[in-house]
Amino acid sequence: MSDFFNDDFTAELKKYFLESFIKEVDKYLDLVDEKLWKRLGKEIQETCQTWMIDAKTNEFLFLSAWLERTSKNLHEVESQEEVLSYLKILKAYLAEILAGTKDSEDLQKKYVINRFSQKTNLLLHCQVGSQDFAIPVLSVVEITSDLRLFATPLPQVGIAGVAAFRGDPLPVIALKDFGFPEVNQQSGIYVVCEWKQIRFALKVDRAEDFMNVAEKDFQDLDAKWVPETSSAQKFFTQNNKNIIYLNMDSLVAA
Repeated sequence: MSDFFNDDFTAELKKYFLESFIKEVDKYLDLVDEKLWKRLGKEIQETCQTWMIDAKTNEFLFLSAWLERTSKNLHEVESQEEVLSYLKILKAYLAEILAGTKDSEDLQKKYVINRFSQKTNLLLHCQVGSQDFAIPVLSVVEITSDLRLFATPLPQVGIAGVAAFRGDPLPVIALKDFGFPEVNQQSGIYVVCEWKQIRFALKVDRAEDFMNVAEKDFQDLDAKWVPETSSAQKFFTQNNKNIIYLNMDSLVAA
């Protein structure tokens, strides 16, 4: 199993590698459009060979093997969506290694790709009280417990307060104003998100599991008891739990 060593310097090097890797994937995600996708499949396939070697050098052996196996047919992709899907799955895999500080066979199996066009959604599973919900992995900037919440001068519906994040003020969403239970203030953690170029944080009790959910598994909530502006309009069932798919647009508009 590839793992971060107890050596702080080695850990920092591996963390830097993963963070840089995610930034490289983001550059491709930003570049992919209708005019570019036809040539990007081949280019990404070639780049994956470099990524594979770098991953092996940094002792992420399962990640390296995953890259070798999954990138072989990238030059044969048939649509822009297939290129985007591959990059999003790769980014989610990297983000989970970074969050858990280890790469494993079980993690590698979690990101099995049968065909890029399966239309899956990569989600972060969160919990507030007894309520489970999920948000898009690509909207997650960081998961941390180190933010300090300050009250706003004037109370505002949907905003619990403001925290300082990397030198900038960061609004913290009051999930209770969207129908969620109260967060445990003593042990809650923050999920820093960016959606449509707006950065904000969600305070939750837990944010640990990454999920790969097929589009066909989403179900619409009954419109009779869910208002159009609700933060929840879809849900899915996994491990005998009904999990809300959080409507990020409703949070940004609040």
